[in-house]
Amino acid sequence: MNTMTNPYGDEPRGSNITRLSALLAAIGAPADKVHKLAYSIADLHVDTYLQNFSIDYRVPETLVADMAMPEVKVEKASDKFPKWARADANKVVDALVGPRDMPAEVYQSLSSGNYNVKPRAIWSPVSNDLIIAADAPLDLLGQAARDVRGALMKSLEKRVADVVGVPGSYPAANVLTIGAGTGRWSTGPSTTTANPVVEILTQMDKAAVRPNTIIMPQHVWSYFRSHNRVLSSVAGVALTGEVTGRVATIEQIKALLNVQNLLIPDAKMRTSADGAAETYGFIWPKSVSLLYLTPGAGINQLCWGKTFRHSPFMFTTIYDQRPGMNGVTYVKGSHSDDEIVTASDAGALLDTVID
Repeated sequence: MNTMTNPYGDEPRGSNITRLSALLAAIGAPADKVHKLAYSIADLHVDTYLQNFSIDYRVPETLVADMAMPEVKVEKASDKFPKWARADANKVVDALVGPRDMPAEVYQSLSSGNYNVKPRAIWSPVSNDLIIAADAPLDLLGQAARDVRGALMKSLEKRVADVVGVPGSYPAANVLTIGAGTGRWSTGPSTTTANPVVEILTQMDKAAVRPNTIIMPQHVWSYFRSHNRVLSSVAGVALTGEVTGRVATIEQIKALLNVQNLLIPDAKMRTSADGAAETYGFIWPKSVSLLYLTPGAGINQLCWGKTFRHSPFMFTTIYDQRPGMNGVTYVKGSHSDDEIVTASDAGALLDTVID
């Protein structure tokens, strides 16, 4: 039986080509044929960047900062805003009056809140020497602009999450903290005592007005939408045992809980320090926020929280000729704002609902 062997062996490519040339010459192949075959692919192609493909982790994420704390444009860096008292608005007065009685009186109690915006800026320096040297598909200034904008947006998202998603932003009576154990929504259906729908509805009733917006971060939503008792509520029948492969939709939950908005932020952040092993987590905490929100600015409106924005987001490039041979171009983003809880009792919170 004939056996075939690799005449080139396992030697490096250049050695294989040399041996191939020698073999062709030994069997009398014309010199021009030997010459034409005496090169490798590496001699014909120099690896470079693809023109139509690259990887970038700056992908679209669901950021909800400007919906969770709607923007109010302000002309001054600091000011006050009037607040009419809830006690007056919710007082029930007996309006019955006799022929010579004076009508019952209602009063207006006025206080104020205040904001004080803070300047914020991020920039990315890009060496012009590197811009000149970079291959065509590498848009260093464009990448710097994406990075700066993304960093500003994530910074804002983190600030808002740290206000909206924590117990300290609500009256103590409006906060339900779920301790570790079977009461958390991430516990399996065979041992859980949690009833997410009832818990949300109960907390909604604690707010000064019924919330019209629920903020449920993605890592909470994943457990909530597949929870047996949630699915039972959606289906309208009791579901026993573990239900797999079924999840509730956003529209089903909005209808079930009678809310206008169900926001599911999913942005992540690096949680490790520079130089340490990389770890990542969600920006929003393991809580569910129930808020009454109104967009924009308005007279005599109610909104749990607002972002008072003095300077809008602005992006500029700044050239500095001093560094290097050709200088540096800075891509800069900036704005100024202040995130304020304007009516804390117009919301409620379920804290640490999952492990």
